[in-house]
Amino acid sequence: MFTALAENFGDLNNKLNLFVALAPVTYLQDSTDAMMRYASDLFNPLSTTLEELEINELFGSNWSEV
Repeated sequence: MFTALAENFGDLNNKLNLFVALAPVTYLQDSTDAMMRYASDLFNPLSTTLEELEINELFGSNWSEV
């Protein structure tokens, strides 16, 4: 869907009022899988930093125009 909207496939931009994409909710810290624990250790500092800086969005609606 993201690609179709970016490339305006089938004129979707004019046919769509709202598109909501939901990411899966996960909590990796208690995972028994070593790779998932590594990912958790890697991304938790980034997440904490973004929260402290009150950054809720990395790319706005006009990110490609900047």
